[in-house]
This record gives sequence, structure tokens and C-alpha cells, in this order.
Amino acid sequence: MTTVLALVSCSSSAGPGSASGGSPGAAVSSATPAADASVDAHAQASASQAALYAEAEGVYRAFFADYQEILVRGGVMELPSEDARYLMQEYYESVQAILRKLHDLGYKSKPGTAVVLSELAPYPFETRDGSLVTLGVCVDNSGSPLVDAEGNEYTGKIDFHVVFLKHDTDGLLKIFDGHAREVDQCPVS
Repeated sequence: MTTVLALVSCSSSAGPGSASGGSPGAAVSSATPAADASVDAHAQASASQAALYAEAEGVYRAFFADYQEILVRGGVMELPSEDARYLMQEYYESVQAILRKLHDLGYKSKPGTAVVLSELAPYPFETRDGSLVTLGVCVDNSGSPLVDAEGNEYTGKIDFHVVFLKHDTDGLLKIFDGHAREVDQCPVS
């Protein structure tokens, strides 16, 4: 696993026009209108990105809730059309194929248990073409095994999902790709 560390450096210098060593309250501002505009643009971009991540988190949480309800029922032959508001068409079809296979095999979540969405965070370390947002998601399956038609239990661990979202032609932010792997410990927090 590669860890990326971004360092942001802020420096200040006591140059001409600075208030170092002066009397209290005698600070002199050397900010220019261009510098103020740059700071405002950066703040707006940060706020815009934060809003995009919040929207992506809402999309994922809503999809996750629907998906878990379907697992409790034992999969489905057809994914509810409402889930098209969270998934782009190709991804919708692949999720539907997985849930259809679970249904055909008789797998479902063990009654009275719940899968836990333990972590969900921005994950800028991976991207896909057209991706506006990438989320890192940890799902703890250890307390909610799958049960097959004969009653055999299959206990999971922690799954780490990387989920990619972009705007669909209807203007909604949707999941369009992703991948997952089993991990011993969640790599995001």
C-alpha cells in the first residue's frame, strides 16, 4: 500500500511593513486585492469540494442502506428502479447481477444482524476517468454473516471499498465504478 502525505507550508516573514516588534494593535496589512481574491477563490473551491464530498457521502449512505435491506431479503431478481438515483447504468447492472446471483443461490444476511459502515471518507489517492469524487469506505461484515439455503454461515471480515462518483446525464451525482478487497484493518478514518 502506498501512503501519500501532502504537506502544506505556511510561512511568514518580518519584512518591510510588518508589525513585528511594534506596539500592540499596530499590525499593518500588506494584503493586496489580488491576494484577497486568491484566498476567496481557494475558500470557495474548498467549500465546493466539501459540498461535493458531502453529497457523495449521502449518495453512498443511501445506496448502502438499500443494499443492506436487499441482502436481508436474500437478494433480488431486479434491483429497485429507485436505486438508479445512486448508480449509473452500467454499475447498476453489475450490482443487480451480484444481487440476482445471491438470490439464485439462496444467500442472505443472517437475521437479526447488521453490517456496519465503519468508515467513510474522501479518498483522493485513486481516481477514474471522469471521476469527481472518490470515497474510501470500510464495511465491517464480521457481525453479519451470509447464510446459504442450507443454513451454513459465511462470516466476513472488513471490506475496504473504493467508490468513484460523477454526474450522470440527469445531473445527479452517482456511483459509476468501484472495487473492494478484504482487509484486517480499515485504511481510512
